[in-house]
Amino acid sequence: MLNPVEPLLFISSFRSIEMKRFFIKISIFVLFLLLIAMGIEFVVRSVPNPYKYKLSLIEKQKEDVQLLVLGSSHAYNGINPIFFDKKTLNMALGGQGITIDAFLVKRYLHQMPNLEAIILPIDYQTLFMSDAFGFPDGLMHYRVYYKFEPNWFSLDNYEFFHGKSVRVKLERMLHGNKTQFADSLGFGGEVFISILGAEEAVKNLTVEDFSNNRVDKNIKALHQIAELSEKANVKLVIVSIPAHKSFCDLASQKQWLFIHSVIDGVIKQYSNSLYLNYYSTVFPDTCYLNATHLNIYGAELFSTMLSHDLDSIGIFQH
Repeated sequence: MLNPVEPLLFISSFRSIEMKRFFIKISIFVLFLLLIAMGIEFVVRSVPNPYKYKLSLIEKQKEDVQLLVLGSSHAYNGINPIFFDKKTLNMALGGQGITIDAFLVKRYLHQMPNLEAIILPIDYQTLFMSDAFGFPDGLMHYRVYYKFEPNWFSLDNYEFFHGKSVRVKLERMLHGNKTQFADSLGFGGEVFISILGAEEAVKNLTVEDFSNNRVDKNIKALHQIAELSEKANVKLVIVSIPAHKSFCDLASQKQWLFIHSVIDGVIKQYSNSLYLNYYSTVFPDTCYLNATHLNIYGAELFSTMLSHDLDSIGIFQH
């Protein structure tokens, strides 16, 4: 006689086998998708981009650099290394926050045996910027290529999850990777001439709250740069880059007073630091990319001026 339990065991065994097959198929499918994602990630990361390019510059030149330029697009467009007597490298990038600057100083300062001074721009927006201001995928790029605040479980560590970035880079690859991000010294100046945009810039860059976590974080980064520089016997030159008169006239004096108070605190605390303020220096209209950025002609004029002033005050050791 057939044991009534046997069919039930058979059914249970059959279902167990089917479940195992199902999970195996799901695992294979997930693995397939993972391999595709890894492939796309690998391809996209191989495409040249400004973040990789800048890192390649400092890796190649770090032992020779005597003057290091940090900062955001104001410095990227406005400080040209060829007009300095010392071996100069411009590591500024659009939207680069002072927290990234501090990260670079901490990472590379002791790998630069000939470094004598750091130029750190503090402009109208600097102390109030996010880590990657104005660039939706900027923070992801700093995490992917700079290994800034890495978190392997965050989507910001993988380009695959940033569709626009993937699309742009794949298009660039298909067109032959001909994009020029900057010259061999990191300068990214443009020849376009305009003085427009003052009202919009003031609206976007003016803040009312000078006491919040972002500002505190940026001030802490500024002090970290000053402290690291002092310990390494490297001069820290805080610079405010010229803006067009139309911007200066509309900008908040209250905001500038706060900025100057922060800078004064750094100068008093760290003897290696000094401040050169060119913010309201009047340049011809032909020197501007827009109301807040210098173009290639303005960069030549400003860089020559800054280089002369650094030499005049004896910033370099020899």
